[in-house]
Amino acid sequence: KVIISGSDAVLSSLNVTGDITASGDVLIGTSSRTLSNNRLYIKEGDAGTLALAGGNTVAIESNTTNYLGLFAPDDDFSGIVMGSPSDGFGAFIRWQYDSGKLQIGAAKTNHGIEFSVGNKGATSMQLIPDATSTSNYNATLTVTGSIITDGTITGNSIVGTIGTATQ
Repeated sequence: KVIISGSDAVLSSLNVTGDITASGDVLIGTSSRTLSNNRLYIKEGDAGTLALAGGNTVAIESNTTNYLGLFAPDDDFSGIVMGSPSDGFGAFIRWQYDSGKLQIGAAKTNHGIEFSVGNKGATSMQLIPDATSTSNYNATLTVTGSIITDGTITGNSIVGTIGTATQ
């Protein structure tokens, strides 16, 4: 077991088979940080001048393409779960090889999904479930702006104007 206390701890090499407890911040791959508002900072290279907003508990910096790898067997999901004290599995982004699908979901009944483009506070597109029943999977897609398609739009009922675009 390794216990680190204080604001800075620099270890040139570390082999641990038990727990690591840190009362300060943990830096991996560097002895100094570019960002000051996180608890775990992993640096593989210099990405340049960074200025992230608060709330980034973990920062991973690289000087090249940077991925966070999450791996599971082909018939299981890899993903990220978001939750709160009231709901430990409130929303998710997950992928499964066997199904061939990337899923983005609000896991709680009657919760929707919103997409923002440009202005972080403005909703560009949202998918809101039909709140009439917990077993009803119908939803309404609302788009602020235009829907452009090069295929066919089908459905039980289409409300609005559908025209032909010219180039």
